[in-house]
Amino acid sequence: MTQEVDPAAAAAMVGGVSPSAPSALPAGPQPVRAAVAVAVAEEAVAECRSLATVDPAVHNPALTLSLNTLSIRLAEAGRIDEGRAVIEEAVRLSRQLAAADPASAEAGLARSLNTLSNRLADTGRHGEALTAIEEAVAMYRRLADTSAATFEPAVAAVLNNLSTRLGEAGRGGEALSAAEEAVALYRRLSVVDPASFEPGVAASLSNLSNRLADLGRDEEARGAIDEAVALNRRLVAVDARAHQPALAAALNNLSARPAATGRGGEGRAASEEAVALYRRLAAESPGAFQPALATALNNLSVHRAEAGRGDAGRAAIEEAAAMYRRLSAANPAAYRSALADVLGNLSVLAEPGRRNHASPSAKGRSADHRSIPPLDLTGSAAGRAAGCRRPIRPEYQRRNPRGRHHAG
Repeated sequence: MTQEVDPAAAAAMVGGVSPSAPSALPAGPQPVRAAVAVAVAEEAVAECRSLATVDPAVHNPALTLSLNTLSIRLAEAGRIDEGRAVIEEAVRLSRQLAAADPASAEAGLARSLNTLSNRLADTGRHGEALTAIEEAVAMYRRLADTSAATFEPAVAAVLNNLSTRLGEAGRGGEALSAAEEAVALYRRLSVVDPASFEPGVAASLSNLSNRLADLGRDEEARGAIDEAVALNRRLVAVDARAHQPALAAALNNLSARPAATGRGGEGRAASEEAVALYRRLAAESPGAFQPALATALNNLSVHRAEAGRGDAGRAAIEEAAAMYRRLSAANPAAYRSALADVLGNLSVLAEPGRRNHASPSAKGRSADHRSIPPLDLTGSAAGRAAGCRRPIRPEYQRRNPRGRHHAG
């Protein structure tokens, strides 16, 4: 899972002030709230910029923090390229500050590099995203050596992001090590403060499941995702609005586990539930949740076809294809690969004689239907809602049976 370090927490880390946040946004549809959140963040940047022209030494740290927040808000609103440009400015400014005063400015640079990694991944620039997150992890580790209580939560978050980026690069063993360390850190933190860190435990378990599955360790992957789903259900019982995105992502991952598909329809039931949750979320905030809904619909089409419900599977894959066409038109680097896989599934379901009987078993699925790999709960344009109170987007990280590595 990739996570964007919470801006307010980051402000405390660097001793700055948190820029205006959308804590008092008006009630109403999520698209309206997203637009207001962007406007508030833009106003904060303008104010900080004005102050920094008068006294840069005092106000540039707050400017970098406000730029980081604006990048996140823009990505939540689907304005990915603008979000990347904003965080690139924050990184440049943070580097200048860290060069002048490493002790007080390095945490701000690490925070900006983490967000930059997410924006680069959003636009398909995975090699650069990996470089940025590796630098952020190294910085947060040094900071945690000095003050573990302050910086270990950030280390856990960026380790999750590092795991995702390493998975995208096909470095499965290293990705698994980072995911395991993130889970261990979040477990330790949650013992002291469950309310703050149990969402991180759940999110990191979901990503750990993906990394285990990448290496063919399916039973262990199933155990991790079962725990993540159970924990997310408990969190939803306490605060449904905050934790439903994470539950939807975990259910989608459960549906993609090979062990799940052979256990009495559990995989299909998880897939149906994930789609239902994402439909509700996407109705409120299309820009944030349509990518995840498209992924879940693709996987549901596979389950339905395998259960002999070819027509229902075709309806799901046609809806997914329509969504991915729109997403790919707006952001080809991020979604073109997924569109190609969905269209491949659509062509299979359109074959004469295929639509009304079961397709191959879960193990043989790869010869025909391609289940888009699981969602990592990420801070890239769309891992944000899952486990970190931010929206989720699909990360294509597992090698499909045809040997191609999906890089969403």
